[in-house]
Amino acid sequence: MKTYGLSKKERLKNKPLIKALFESGEHLTISPIKFLWLRTEFQEPYPAQVIFAVPTKTFRKAFERNKIKRLLREAYRLHKPEIYKIFNSDESQYALGLIFISRKKVTFEVICKSLELFINHLKENKAFSTRE
Repeated sequence: MKTYGLSKKERLKNKPLIKALFESGEHLTISPIKFLWLRTEFQEPYPAQVIFAVPTKTFRKAFERNKIKRLLREAYRLHKPEIYKIFNSDESQYALGLIFISRKKVTFEVICKSLELFINHLKENKAFSTRE
């Protein structure tokens, strides 16, 4: 049975870990999203913790940023079983960041397509996290 929820423990909130993710994490840009991932040592029962970001400079109004974050969360939630399957394959835990980089609003389908391309990239590159 696939679980499609997104609990609080699956959200990345650890500030030092977020800083490390942005400074030394692997990254891939598939418009309109920049994906960051980093192998971590946290002890949660999930293979990944995720953070969603939309820049204030690009979208000044909070309701616009929140709308895009809702779309990112929903797309991630629907593709989470596939992502977990990939991250579980090497029995490590990861910090994952999804940053919206487009200057224009996009549809949910565009976000899902970007996430699917990211998943395909991870599947093709089995050694996707070589940095420590």
